[in-house]
Amino acid sequence: MATDYEYDLCVVGSGSGGIGASLAAARMGLKVVLVEREESIGGNAARGGVSSWEPGVGGTGFPFEIYRRLLQRPQSTWIAKNGRHCSITPSAKRRYPGGELVEDPSGEYKQTLRRSANPPLDRQSLFGPDGLWRRVVFEPLEYAIVIDHMIRECESTEIFTRAEVVSAETFGQSISSVTLGDGRQLKARYFIDATESAKLCEFAGCELLIGRDTRKAFDEPDAPEISSNEMNGVTLIYRVQPSSSPIASLPLAVDCWWAEQYPMAVFTQMPAGGLKVNMLPTMEGEEFLSLGYQDARTECERRVQAHWQWLQSQSEEFANLEIDWIAPSLGVREGPRIRARRMLTQHDILRGISRQNPDEIIALADHAMDRHGSGGGCRELLEPYGIPFDCLLPVGLNNVAIASRAAGFSSIAASSCRLSRTMMDLGHAAGAAAALATSIQCELPNVPVTKLRETLQEQHAWIDWPMPDSINEHLHIKNQNK
Repeated sequence: MATDYEYDLCVVGSGSGGIGASLAAARMGLKVVLVEREESIGGNAARGGVSSWEPGVGGTGFPFEIYRRLLQRPQSTWIAKNGRHCSITPSAKRRYPGGELVEDPSGEYKQTLRRSANPPLDRQSLFGPDGLWRRVVFEPLEYAIVIDHMIRECESTEIFTRAEVVSAETFGQSISSVTLGDGRQLKARYFIDATESAKLCEFAGCELLIGRDTRKAFDEPDAPEISSNEMNGVTLIYRVQPSSSPIASLPLAVDCWWAEQYPMAVFTQMPAGGLKVNMLPTMEGEEFLSLGYQDARTECERRVQAHWQWLQSQSEEFANLEIDWIAPSLGVREGPRIRARRMLTQHDILRGISRQNPDEIIALADHAMDRHGSGGGCRELLEPYGIPFDCLLPVGLNNVAIASRAAGFSSIAASSCRLSRTMMDLGHAAGAAAALATSIQCELPNVPVTKLRETLQEQHAWIDWPMPDSINEHLHIKNQNK
């Protein structure tokens, strides 16, 4: 017979959104359970090798706290700037096979908190060594250790790993409990779906959107006339280190979409040494969807080997390196999305925060509308935009919020606001909303957004633009790679 466990809040999924939600709710006094199907928490940042925070607004709350903690651990993090890039760096023989990220010894965290620019930046300013963009680069294992410590410091939080939710019980417009694969039943007043595929919402019968939305769906100017399963590309990140006996050989014969022209990659110098290689991408999103996760993983591993052998054949600088790590998880950029009470669309992104209602905004973003793979492109923004609270609330459920890239976004909008720090900010808002709902005894859609915004800013998650000087000073910490 199943054993029941009772909590104030059940968070399903421990990626960036799940981490933000768990921390916010537990620190505000809720009894929380964090459920993760893998053997460790952390999501893409820990298991997928996605250990670079791209430049972008937001990230003043939990991400900054994580960064400060990483600074206390030797060779765990640094601020990075652009190095060489295939589009701007001349070469006598051949161009660099992608872009390079290198340490910026004088970099500061606050420099990573902006991507958009008005007037737009030229390519040299975007990708050049003296460009304005800065990123936070960190070691995945050290990140996993830090967030595990942060979660466990909250004594009211339990962590269940290797625990997969297989069903959800609903009562009216609420989820009453979820059942794990081993039969355990978890009851809670509120739930947060922080899974990449909106799995909890799917079990509860919510409408899911998959692939490219038609132009008719949201009247978006860049949407296609006909829907398709075309999605943002998938990457399997790998890492190379110096080798005393490198193996150099010709590329494998690989039958895939880039068989005749290998994709460019981002080569990131890591704080503890070596290079992280991020192909853009390894596999088309539609192919990933048709293969299924496990077969896609197997094929991506084959392509990693082919890509690396090709790189070694192209440049002597890679000849004395070898692969020593392949990420345990695929870096999946897009999946199903829920139908939310409010859908963020291309119109919101292009409108920008100056023409939005600030009273409904609970997170900021300004990453480009960025798609990898065939039919892709990267359209930079002129200013940040805000994400309304209602984008986290699935249609038909009153005690559930979603804190992942599967929230209420159109496919185009998701290509912009899918990044890690933004997802952590969404989780922060969702967890704080659950705590406020508990204190005033209401359903999540009835949480006063004004009070939620006040709470977030009291907790250093700044959501107004531009940021005041006092916040900028708070973020004035120099790069330290101990």
